Order: sequence, then C-alpha cells, then structure tokens
Amino acid sequence: MIQIIHDACLQGSHQTFEFPKGTLLTEINTSQSCDNDYLEKVVDQYIESIKIINDQSEENIELIVTDLLENMGLEMYSDEWEEAYETEIEKYSIESVVEITMSDQKYLDHLLPIENKGKIINRPNWDSFACL
Repeated sequence: MIQIIHDACLQGSHQTFEFPKGTLLTEINTSQSCDNDYLEKVVDQYIESIKIINDQSEENIELIVTDLLENMGLEMYSDEWEEAYETEIEKYSIESVVEITMSDQKYLDHLLPIENKGKIINRPNWDSFACL
C-alpha cells in the first residue's frame, strides 16, 4: 500500500498544472519504495491499520452478476445477456476492498482535490483502483 500511495505522489497532472507531490515522497525515495525489505521495516511508521472490507473471489463475482442479470429478466446466454454480462463483470471485478488508515493525514494530503484559478480539481483516478 505504501508503494501505491508513493506512486500517486509521483503522478503528474494531465492539466496545465501539477498536483502537489506529497510528504511520503520526501520521506521514502523511489528506490526505497521498490524495496520490500525496507518497507517491511518502516511500514508501521506510515500505516496505522489495514482492514479488508470486501474480498471477492472470481466465483463470487460471477454469482453476483448472474443473479443481477436474472433479476433484470435477461435470458441466459442471449445476446442481451452477453452484452450486459461483460458490462457488469467489469464493475465487480475488484479482488478486494481495503481500508487503510495512515499514521498521519499528511501522507494523504496530496490525494485531496486542489483549487486552481477558483476551480476545485479532483486528482486523476489511480490505475490500482485505490481510492481515498
């Protein structure tokens, strides 16, 4: 998780301005963030707790989507079913949802929306599906 947050510190913006880089970047450099042994030694300084909220297996996701489509009245394996299945399976194809509590808010401040010329700008989505 530190690697994901650290990577987010490095992300630039697709806008004409840069998002703030983040405190974690000043405390852990890029080579350290790629060193799992180092991170294991320091993780407790940055992450207070990690809680798995939802852990989905592939079978569970397929059951959820199948039940959803059946409740929508779609006929199994019809063209409508196949199209809806592809759309819905993407929504549920998250392996797990994890709640992370950092030891200090300063490590997450760079992920918050920022103001630029009077407009509130949200940070771009993370490739990892992680969210604040």
